[in-house]
Amino acid sequence: MTYMITVTGVEFDLNCPQAEDVRIVDIAHALSHISRWNGHTPGRTPYTVAQHSVLMAQWLAEAGCVKDAQVCGLMHDAHEAYIGDISRPMKRIINSAALRRTMIRLDTVIAEAFNFTWGYSTTIEIYDDGMLEWEEWRIMKHTIPAPDRKPISPDNLFDCVWDYERANKEFMRTFVSLCERGELK
Repeated sequence: MTYMITVTGVEFDLNCPQAEDVRIVDIAHALSHISRWNGHTPGRTPYTVAQHSVLMAQWLAEAGCVKDAQVCGLMHDAHEAYIGDISRPMKRIINSAALRRTMIRLDTVIAEAFNFTWGYSTTIEIYDDGMLEWEEWRIMKHTIPAPDRKPISPDNLFDCVWDYERANKEFMRTFVSLCERGELK
């Protein structure tokens, strides 16, 4: 069995995902319940993948990136709604071609479902790395930037760690504002 049941009741087959089975409600719900840093963020409320994704899209907008890049920024971790957030160190340990193929397959199906094209991979990678550095400094509070350098960051966009409900709402609001194409599912 390679399928899972989503919050909306869809039987989602991870081995053979179909665009018609992708629901933005499922993605927003799951990402708003998945903690970044494998749940090791300080405080009572976890910093979620949904908040990370919304901040990424907002940061790209603030930097003057086109709307398509902002969509890619918002959705860059959407596959995690189906496979979870696997930390970078664990991905290096696993080094699995099967995992990589699954992520690519999911990304392709998600883009098809919402009628957008994956692009801006270098930009998304640079901003995602910047987000990771910023999260370590601002959310995890484990590093202090060198005196001559503050990490590039969305710091002016950050007010607090959002609870699950706000993370879900903000993800949906951002998606709707960016994705004016096609019907939402």
